Amino acid sequence: MREKYETYREILEAERLIAAKAEDMVLHYAANILPNGFKAMVVAVSRLAAVRYRNALETARDTLLQRLAQLTPEQLALPEAELKLLPEDDELRKLLLAYPQRELLKELQFAAVISSDAKDYEHDERLQWDQWTNQQAIDQHIEDFKKPLLHDDSTQRSPLAFLCVRSMLITGFDAPQVQALYLDRSIKDHELLQAIARVNRVSPNKTNGLVVDYFGIANNLKEALSAYSVYDVQGALVSIKDELPLLADRHRRVLALFQAHTCPLDDLERCVNLLKDVKIRADFDVKLKKFLQSMDIVLPRPQALDYIADAQQLGLINKAASATYRDEQLNLHSIGNKVRRLIDEHIDALKIRQLIEPISILDAQFEQKLRRHQSDETNALEMEHAARDYIEYTFKQEDPTYYEQLSERLREIIDTLQDNWKQRVEALDDFILKARTPRAIDDTGLDPRTERPFLGILEQEVRRGTRRFAIPPTESGVGRELTHDEIMLLAASTRDIVRRIRQEISGYDDFWLNIESQATLRSHIAQMLVGQGGILIDPLQRRAFVVDRLMRLAHVLTSRLRDS
Repeated sequence: MREKYETYREILEAERLIAAKAEDMVLHYAANILPNGFKAMVVAVSRLAAVRYRNALETARDTLLQRLAQLTPEQLALPEAELKLLPEDDELRKLLLAYPQRELLKELQFAAVISSDAKDYEHDERLQWDQWTNQQAIDQHIEDFKKPLLHDDSTQRSPLAFLCVRSMLITGFDAPQVQALYLDRSIKDHELLQAIARVNRVSPNKTNGLVVDYFGIANNLKEALSAYSVYDVQGALVSIKDELPLLADRHRRVLALFQAHTCPLDDLERCVNLLKDVKIRADFDVKLKKFLQSMDIVLPRPQALDYIADAQQLGLINKAASATYRDEQLNLHSIGNKVRRLIDEHIDALKIRQLIEPISILDAQFEQKLRRHQSDETNALEMEHAARDYIEYTFKQEDPTYYEQLSERLREIIDTLQDNWKQRVEALDDFILKARTPRAIDDTGLDPRTERPFLGILEQEVRRGTRRFAIPPTESGVGRELTHDEIMLLAASTRDIVRRIRQEISGYDDFWLNIESQATLRSHIAQMLVGQGGILIDPLQRRAFVVDRLMRLAHVLTSRLRDS
């Protein structure tokens, strides 16, 4: 038995065999894993094999870069239709898939992480044994390996892409950046399940983990899983081939959503208009993400090529709908870079990015850019959601009663001009212009930015009932409109209240952290709501509620009140 094990280990430690496998690993990694920016681990038969793998992977990377540089212009320009015909294991096909990653490939680093109790190889300088067994170096390799390959902050990323191990880090090692595990030794039972778990850690844009078996552990896996219930291990490990019918089914389901409403995918505006219904939009979001997740798993295999055109167009529809309806749920953050890059390339090829990017509500040309579509319906839908976003951002906190007035006016436009898209566009044009025009000082003489919002709250609350103006409480909660004289009296009270607020908060930077100071201001405002001319707000409980509203508004407007 010992002799048999030694022979088996010697075969798997053979440098020529390791070199051949390393070339296959690097090419597979460059075509399948690197496009999404993830990392990989190699599990070798021994510590010696782990170090040899580390060196062979570095050599294989350099060899791959040379082969990519030798691709001819004719090969690089191979039409997609011909690419589809190439077998999955075709060498040229793999090279073409790896070609876009060549700059990142140049930066990749490789390391071995092994224990230090193997003295037999210390004399072999090629192995650099101390570098891979030194505890300080091991800790640094692990720290670097856990960092992403790609990050805007250079201190937060690391080019260390491969870790080669024998037994270390197979269990209890948490590195969400790992997506591929290359197995080249016998591994069984709990250790096997723990090894597979290394690639199943959740990470943004990571739709799956991938185990590439160079040894043949299928039977071992069946034995390892037999100790668990079917329910516990269902879906833990599946073949890529099992994903193909799921991809086809998910593709069919997302297409059916548009086919049911006779919306061809190439009619972008019509598809986007269909998604104005919130329920349909939510259904689309779920089905599209599932389809694209399956695409990310199957790509770059040729079985996925037939779905690329639909994936690109559906991604375009998603982006256009997200901009039109300002729906943050319609994002593809959870989808891998491979698929997102395909969609972006499609958008750039069509040269329509300016039609699907959301328009900032702070853009100086906000109104002009809103009419960017051919159909009045699409323009009206985008204007409606842009207007809603604008008034919410600008007024909901800073001037709540004016926000309510604008919201009610927007609802009236939508309800009154339901399918009259041309008139709706004109009405929304006028509405947006009014909302974006700074409010002028009216007869009250109150500052629109610092005083008028407080008057809005007082006017709203007084109309709900006050003895001061003989307005009885009503079932609807809104009584008669105030007369001009009543408004002017209310404006005078507003001016006094704002003056007192400004006085209290301006001399104390930490006012909103001091409970006693806030209580004092509350008391002053409550007294002002009683007033010498009669009680403005009663009973006491409602007066306390109104004071709370005025205090919240004062908190929001603190900077304005201090600066004015």
